Amino acid sequence: MRVGSAWNDVSIVDISSRGLALHTADPPPRGSYLEVRRGRHVIVARVVWAQQQKLGLLSQDPLAIDAIISEPDGAKARAVADSNGPVERRRIARTPERAHQRSRHRARVIQYAVLSLFGAGAAMFAFEVVHSALSTSLAKVEIALASS
Repeated sequence: MRVGSAWNDVSIVDISSRGLALHTADPPPRGSYLEVRRGRHVIVARVVWAQQQKLGLLSQDPLAIDAIISEPDGAKARAVADSNGPVERRRIARTPERAHQRSRHRARVIQYAVLSLFGAGAAMFAFEVVHSALSTSLAKVEIALASS
């Protein structure tokens, strides 16, 4: 179990689709967010209760109970986790710089759409002007040819 930057050994006492009960020597306080790893499984959860050396967690995502239970224990689990590299489930933080970049991208898309609509409108206007000018001249030529 990882709370902040500290790792502690824990035992899973109970598991459900939305949470866990753990036994640990030093339980974190209620409301703490932590990460529990079992083999390749990473569970992000919040402490909803803590009594003596037990605590109850509410997980961020639904848990695959069968997969977590069937995961190998102890040294085998650490070997599997180490061979696959670090598992990181945190989402990319929404920093002001990232929000700024997304906003600029949206603005560019909207600007492109508006300019495209303006260009299409200008092209249709030019087509109507040319069409009316040519149709008037061609009508006069047609009348002149018909009368001769």
